[in-house]
Amino acid sequence: MEIYKQRDYDRLKASLSINSAEIGEELEKHPAVLQEVGEFLARVIAARDDAVALYDLAIVKASAELREGEGRKPPETQIKAEAPFEQGPLKAAEDVADMKFSAQLWQTLFGSMMAKGSSLKRIAELTASGYMAPRTTYTPEQRDSVRNALRKRREPIKESS
Repeated sequence: MEIYKQRDYDRLKASLSINSAEIGEELEKHPAVLQEVGEFLARVIAARDDAVALYDLAIVKASAELREGEGRKPPETQIKAEAPFEQGPLKAAEDVADMKFSAQLWQTLFGSMMAKGSSLKRIAELTASGYMAPRTTYTPEQRDSVRNALRKRREPIKESS
């Protein structure tokens, strides 16, 4: 199956990773990338709906051709049963399957981009609060030492009498 706009899909999918060292740039680019994915999603959904309409039209054409045959006319139930297996409807059914597949992939990518936005927001909040240093990638050991240092800096909660 082909993916609608494969090259664009691959390019946008590659931008799913988060570089916490460049969080400012990530925050600036993300809305535009999300908009682009949303536009592709809208186009592929429209193309999917068009493919379904063309499939229905191919069924109608095939049914009409079966009715126009010379000699004894087949019953309607036979026409309805045979029409989807004519050459035109079979090709249209393949197109519908491809477009449904593409729409599902683009919807998944859009959902992933929404999740990335949520993660970027959390990272920005952690950076702003001082929990994470900007432009720093911590190893687990470094992260633990920063957490401990932050805990030591906090004043204990005093109980009121």
